[in-house]
Amino acid sequence: MQPRGPVLLHYETVLGLFLDLRRRLRGIFEAALAFVFFERHERFNLTIREALSRARVALEFPNMKREYPEQPLVGVGAIIIKNDSVVLVKRGHPPLAGEWSIPGGVLEVGETLREAAVRETLEETGLAVETADLLGVFDRVLRDADERTIYHYVLIDFLCKLISGEPAPAGDAVETRWFTRDEAEALPLAKDTAEVIRLGFEKSNS
Repeated sequence: MQPRGPVLLHYETVLGLFLDLRRRLRGIFEAALAFVFFERHERFNLTIREALSRARVALEFPNMKREYPEQPLVGVGAIIIKNDSVVLVKRGHPPLAGEWSIPGGVLEVGETLREAAVRETLEETGLAVETADLLGVFDRVLRDADERTIYHYVLIDFLCKLISGEPAPAGDAVETRWFTRDEAEALPLAKDTAEVIRLGFEKSNS
């Protein structure tokens, strides 16, 4: 006979169920909004993939202008080192669509930088981490042919300790996996990303 009483669920289990449900519901809205973007921008040769990418950004940040922003955006990143390897994600959205980078995203209202790094890592990779050392603060400013600012981020990156989980892409990440130090160095990474990964390896071995 099963004992009666409250059923206690582990925090990570509940959070995982919530994130899975949110992904499933967002998929429905993303498809509908992508169709709107595709129809509206067909004359600009916007592909279905690009339309879906814009739809995801619009759903996640409805009041935030990432392209040609009115003010800089604060971003956080996580450098997760284990067994002399680092976790990287392949981006699905501009400005780094199709490129490998570290897990991370935009700071949300009401959360600390470290909380944001933990949240973004879990959302994009399925990995539970805790933050350790601050590795650096970087500027990422991209301009168009007319010297107008397309993207402006202030990036704050933390060395993170893996608590649990296996890499599984979600959110802005279309792929995620472990890279050895040599494999990471061979990738065509952004200069600041390569630098902060190098610092992460140095800190983790010190």
